[in-house]
Amino acid sequence: VAFDSFKDKGTPAILHVSEEARRIEDMMRLYAMNGGAAPMAMPGSEPTLTVNVASPLITKLEAKCESDPALAEKIAKQIYTLCLLSQRRLESDELIALLDDSFGILELL
Repeated sequence: VAFDSFKDKGTPAILHVSEEARRIEDMMRLYAMNGGAAPMAMPGSEPTLTVNVASPLITKLEAKCESDPALAEKIAKQIYTLCLLSQRRLESDELIALLDDSFGILELL
């Protein structure tokens, strides 16, 4: 996890995956090098979640951590999953969890 101030305040976070790791993952998937299972993580290929400290959403999330930590955790998980979705397709269980979490947050309104 890294923290930075982006020019675009509307983006709460981004997930950076190295180009090399992404290409190797694509090749493994294409050639089914691991028996068709989910691609194995390559050493040193961990993605980096960069949180935009200039985002109003992150500012509100930080304040919510003190008053309602359970809700803050749900929202943080939602932000991370949306960043993950911007990088790759979600597995079926990840998609179901995203939808459940989304509806749970909306029910709080």
